[in-house]
Amino acid sequence: MKTVPRFRSGQGLVPVLALVPVLGLGPVLGLGLGLGLVAPLALSGCGRGDGPPPLVLATTTSVEDAGLLDELVPAFRARTGLEVRAVAVGSGEALALARRGEADVLITHSPAAELAFMEAGFGERRVPILRNDFVVMGPPGDPAGVRGAGSAAEAFARIARAGAAGRATFVSRGNGSGTHARERALWESARERPPPGAYVESGSGMAATVGIADQRGAYTLVDRATFLTLERRIASRILVASVPGLDNVYSAILVTPERVRRGHAAGARRLFRFLTGNETRDLVRGWRVETHGGRAAFEWIGPAEEGVVP
Repeated sequence: MKTVPRFRSGQGLVPVLALVPVLGLGPVLGLGLGLGLVAPLALSGCGRGDGPPPLVLATTTSVEDAGLLDELVPAFRARTGLEVRAVAVGSGEALALARRGEADVLITHSPAAELAFMEAGFGERRVPILRNDFVVMGPPGDPAGVRGAGSAAEAFARIARAGAAGRATFVSRGNGSGTHARERALWESARERPPPGAYVESGSGMAATVGIADQRGAYTLVDRATFLTLERRIASRILVASVPGLDNVYSAILVTPERVRRGHAAGARRLFRFLTGNETRDLVRGWRVETHGGRAAFEWIGPAEEGVVP
């Protein structure tokens, strides 16, 4: 696997680090999960003395957890010679980093928050580029009986009722991420929520949240790409998929260069064109990861013929 310079964000460090050996994610990810609180400080001093500072790509954790960053960043570096620091955080935190002038380009999956970000003038361009879907993951025994639910909202209502009866627990990202935003919308649609004792917030990334839910025999909402990456290491199974309410679209956003501290406007535009262009399109369409059993983790929905990096 290629090495990509990056930081991870997360809270609840002790339970997350405990999951590193369980998920087989290794010491690098475990260390990265503990760096979330100092990532902005670390990034402020990561430039090299000569030349422009590294570009900062703030991305949702699911893009990293699925392994796509390990393909995209080295390909861009090889194509352009420009360095990129990937900061894997929730979509909400990625947008917040950009609002503070600490990121050049984003990959996020929280459409309502993205539109508000653009309307406020923080983004110069936004292009949807990837799609997969969310799934409801849970214990094989399915104590809440969500299998066969006709919609994600109905599955969530069943989990809420089972939680109230003491038969089920739900683990939430609880961190303002795109996944967390979708989960909150689904609880609203369900018009029911589990009681506090049956609802746990991990405050962590997607892979760590999956691990916590799996250890507790609980339910969670997860993007399909991350689930496929971890599937062989957990007992939990996909119980609800391909029903209304589970679509999941990722967009690339070029942060307005004037708002970026120590920014590298020309390089940021090259990275944005790369992420929305033919090279990334071809990489995504041909990308298969061994742990996915040869299955595609993402579908390309970006421009058919956006210009390749010059």
